[in-house]
Amino acid sequence: MSEKDEQIKQAQQEAQLRDLEDISRIVGNTLTLIAETDIKGSHVEPVLEIVNYNRGFKKQIDQQIETLKSTLPKKDGLDVPAISPLAEAK
Repeated sequence: MSEKDEQIKQAQQEAQLRDLEDISRIVGNTLTLIAETDIKGSHVEPVLEIVNYNRGFKKQIDQQIETLKSTLPKKDGLDVPAISPLAEAK
C-alpha cells in the first residue's frame, strides 16, 4: 500500500473510533438516566431488560474501541490519534 493509502486507512479507523466512542458515551448516558429514574409497577421488568441489553452492548462497543485503539499507531508517545490525514488526501 502507498503511504497515501495508509493515511486514508488510518483516517477511516480514527473516524470509526470516534463514532464508537460517541456510541459508548450515549449508551452510558442512557444507563445513567435510567438508573436515576424511579421505575415502578409493570415497567420494571421491561426496563431491566433494556438496561441489561444496553450494558452488554456497551461492553461490546468498549471492547471494539480497545481493539481499534491497539491497531492505531501512537503519535508522539501519546495514545491520541493524530489529526486526520483524510483531509490531506482529498
